This record gives sequence, structure tokens and C-alpha cells, in this order.
Amino acid sequence: MTNRKERIREMVLSLNTMFPEVNLQVLHQAVIESDLDESLAIEKVLLYCDSENVEVLDEKVAEALVDQVNSDQQQQHHHRDDQDDEEVYDGSDDQVYDEEIEEEYADHDDEEEEIIYDEEDDSAFVVEEPKVVKEEKAPKQFFKILGFHELLQDQESEVKQVADTIQLKSNVFVEVMLKQYRWNSEKLIRDYGEYGLQYLLEKCGLRNNVSSEDSKNEIGMCDACYSDDVKLYRYDMCGHTFCKSCWKDYICTFVTESAFNNLNVKCMAYGCKSILTESYMLSFLDKNIDAELINRFYKTKVDSYVADHFRLKWCPNPKCGHVIKKLCDENLFYVLCKCGEECCFHCDNEPHFPCPCAVYSKFISDVKNETASLQLIKKSCQQCPNCKTVVFKNVGCDHINCVCGKEFCYRCGGDFTGYQHDYEACMKHEAKNVELNEVEFEFSIVESLYQKITQLWRKHRDWLEEQKTTKHYQLLIDNTKIHTEYTIFSKEDFKFLNSTLKTVIRSRRLLRSCYVFAFMFFGFDKVKLEKQVLGQFRNDFKKEVAALETYGLLFDTHLDRLETFVSQLLVSFDLTLNTKQRDKALFLEMTNKTNLVTKEQQNIVEFINTRMLMKEISY
Repeated sequence: MTNRKERIREMVLSLNTMFPEVNLQVLHQAVIESDLDESLAIEKVLLYCDSENVEVLDEKVAEALVDQVNSDQQQQHHHRDDQDDEEVYDGSDDQVYDEEIEEEYADHDDEEEEIIYDEEDDSAFVVEEPKVVKEEKAPKQFFKILGFHELLQDQESEVKQVADTIQLKSNVFVEVMLKQYRWNSEKLIRDYGEYGLQYLLEKCGLRNNVSSEDSKNEIGMCDACYSDDVKLYRYDMCGHTFCKSCWKDYICTFVTESAFNNLNVKCMAYGCKSILTESYMLSFLDKNIDAELINRFYKTKVDSYVADHFRLKWCPNPKCGHVIKKLCDENLFYVLCKCGEECCFHCDNEPHFPCPCAVYSKFISDVKNETASLQLIKKSCQQCPNCKTVVFKNVGCDHINCVCGKEFCYRCGGDFTGYQHDYEACMKHEAKNVELNEVEFEFSIVESLYQKITQLWRKHRDWLEEQKTTKHYQLLIDNTKIHTEYTIFSKEDFKFLNSTLKTVIRSRRLLRSCYVFAFMFFGFDKVKLEKQVLGQFRNDFKKEVAALETYGLLFDTHLDRLETFVSQLLVSFDLTLNTKQRDKALFLEMTNKTNLVTKEQQNIVEFINTRMLMKEISY
């Protein structure tokens, strides 16, 4: 067989030198049909050339194919040295190219094609697309959005997967086990491998062997309603029997009161831990009479499944009924639902990479409490105009005599002038110095930095919320598309504008959380407000702040650069949409700024993952 393959190759290459314009597929087919007769093969090639269906290659492509054949021939020569030469050819390996390969070859006449030699058959020259295209992997999917029916299918799929893994034929048993394990299939399989099947059955209140006699219904007294001579229905998992009316009332009570959300609907028998399966409960309900109850049953089933599954979470939008399923093991700080809601999978806050959930939640809480605290402090205390000491007054008049000797009015902070400082004079002084007091009330440089961070955070948060609510820029793009009717902007231009808008939104979202990350990670929150009031610590605070600023200098540089690039990109973006004119210079500038923004985003993520040793965080 090896010699036959060599002969086929030699004849195809020989024919290619005589007919360089003919497709190698045609040459190979002619050799096979002529049974390695060179003269007959030449006649067949001439017949092919006279036909209308001949497939012709460009000369350069033919040369490239010949070079590839020679290269493959050398590789096959080295490979065959290690193989057994005592092979017998039975003639069963001759075959003709299928239609899919011929169509694929005809669609790529103008491209260089790769020739791959298959040693298992005689169709030596198989034309395929470059392997580079096939080796491209699809991007990793971190989450997916599920609807009601998709959740039911996902649940059934998980039951089947676990049943196949632990080699248990009864899906009913597996469903009961998963409920007991709160749908943590990994832990269930781990316990199965460590303790065995019998341990799982006993833990979940299941019986491995149920006799056929136990499965038969019988006539007797119901232990629940004490009715005599009624048909009793046995639950095979535990063997307890009750009448149909009692079973149905018991199941309906649990479903209507949403007890099914509490994971387990157990057997009616006192002390029995066996869990009723879905199929057994539905067997007592009529599809026509109890249709509403059945719908509620499936709804509570889905609610229980989502509540118990550690990879499932309802969309935080109250008007949305979709469920988000996490598909990765990393922290997932950004998910996008079909309704447009963006959130963190773990804490339901807005996306906050690179901040951990606890850090970001603490910052938001501090911002809310800080505003209320400052207002409370401003109403319940006053600063000495001389030494800036904060004075709290519980009772007494408004005449304050400070430890530095300064006398001032507690109400307005002005100089106390005796009884001449009446209510009217106090109000005038308070109105005159209200702006001054707002500035002087800053306790230290740390509070100033804190206020700067919160202002930057609010700026990006407000912009993102406004864009999410009003969709201002998206409406501008759609309006431009309607009015221009592709006379000024092409389809590619609108794709670029939409891509630019996504880049701006992504960058502002990253900046919003990065400012919080810089503030909390570098320790600004550790400097408490009450310590800043004491004068002897002020110099130490200045040194600490300077050290913190030095430590985060590189990170702040990346943030400043990204802030600048995003602002410049947004200016060009606004100008393009407002003028509705396609300015080549503006598009070129937006392209350059988009590349700079993307690169700076990568720098920030790389800085966090490497220098901050936070590789478990994914964006």
C-alpha cells in the first residue's frame, strides 16, 4: 500500500508539470480512475480539460500547492521509516472527493490552500481551510441568562448529569439527593466517592430496595383522617401509606403556602425524613381542575431551585423575571441581563471591578452615612474662630468661652459682643459667614482627599445612571441614522459609533470603581474623623497622607491618563453626533483615543492583577 501511495504522488506531480492549470483534485481523480496507468491518466485529464466543469487554479496557487506537496512528501518519508512495510492493499481505500470538499475548494479559488496527506486512504490530496482558523477558540462565557422554561430544563439536565456520574438509574432518587444537598452537585459527587451510595441513601431518607408488594396500593384505614376501608397510596421511598384525599390536601397546603420554597416537602408520617418527589406530588393533581395549582407548583419549584443554587441569582430588576447563572469560578463583578440591568453577581450592587464586594458596599454605606453625619455635626457643634477647636454644647446659653480665651457665639460662630449680640445681629452674622463656615469646616487634608474621591465617584456614577435612564447618546446615534439615511455615514461608521459609546461606558464604569479601590485599598478609610480634630496629630496625618499618595502614585497615574483620554474621546464623540457630519479628522481622532483608552484599561487591569496580587479578580 505504501508503494501505491508513492506511485500516486509521483503521477500527480508529473501530471501537474504537464497541466499546471488543472486542479490537483482533478489530477488525483484521473490517476485513481486510470488505475495508475500514466497514458490513460493523461487521456482522462485531456477529457476533463475539454469539459465545461473543469476547475482551474491560478498559476501562483498551483506553485504553492506543489511546494506544499513536496514538503508533505518529505515529512511522510521520515514518518514511514518507522512503520511496518508489510502492508497489503485491498483496493477498498479508493474514494472520490465528497461534494462538501469540492464546494469548499470552489469557493476559495483565489486563496492559497493547504494540502493535507492522509495515510489511511488513497485520497491523498484533501483540500481544507487553513488549520489556524479551526484552532481559534470561542471566548470564555462567564454567565448566561435563563428564562422560566430554560431553568426547568437546566434543572433536569443537572439531575441527569449527576445520575450518570453516580450510576443511579432512578432520577427520582437523584432529585431527592440534590434537594438534600441544596443542588450542590460537586459536594454530592464528592460524598459519593468518599462514602458510597448507601451513605447517600441513608442521609436522604431513601430505601435502596423497594419490593413490588410495597408498591401496590391497598385497602385499609388512613392514619391521617382515620377513615376505614379506603384506598391507601404508598410512597415507595419510605413505605408510608395515606388516602388520596389526605395526600392531596397535604400537598396543596404546602404549595399554596409556598412551603416548597423551604427546599423539602417531607412525608406526612411523623418523624419521617423522606422527601416527596415532584412526580409523586403531581400524581395527585388534575391538569384541568388543578391547573392554577400546578402552575404555582412549578413557580415555587423554580424559586426553590434558584434560592438554593449557589450559581443562580435573580436579576435585581424587579420588573425582570430572568435568572443569571454563573459559569466561572472567579469573582464575577459584572453581569448584563437581557433587560439591560448591569450588576455584580455577588452583591447586586452596580459593577465595581476591581473592588471586592465588601469594600464597595462599605464605601457606599460610608458615603451615605458621612453625608448625614456631617450635617448632624454641623448642626450640633461649632468651631472656634481662633484655634479651630470643635465645641459641642448640650445645655446652656450660646456664649462660648474657648480654652484659647476666644469668646464667640455658638449659634453663628461670630464674636460675642455681650447683650448687644441679639437674635437679629446673630442672624445677620450667620448669613454673612455661611459660605466661609462651609469651607472652614473641613477638619483636615484627609477629609479633603475623601471628598475629592467621592466627587469623582459621584461624577461617573451620575453620568452612567443618566445614560442608563435617558439613553442620550444611543438616541443621538439612532436619530443620526434616521436623518442621514446612510448618505453621510455608512453602516461601518454607525458600528464604530456604537463601539465607541460602549468603550466610554466601560471606561467610566471602571473609573467609578477604581477611585473607590484607590481610596479604600490605600488605607484612607483608616484615618478616623475624631483623630483629625486633635492638633497634636495633624503633622503625623500629613506624613501618612504623603506616604499613601506615594504608594499609590503609579495607580493614580493610570487613572489620570484614562480620565483624560475618556474626556477627550467624549468631546470628539459629542461633536460628531451634534454636527451630523462625517469629519475624517474627527473619526481618526476618535480611533486614536479609543485605542489609547483600551490600552490604558489593560494597564489598569494588569497593574491590579500583578502588582496588587489580586489575580483572583476577573473583569
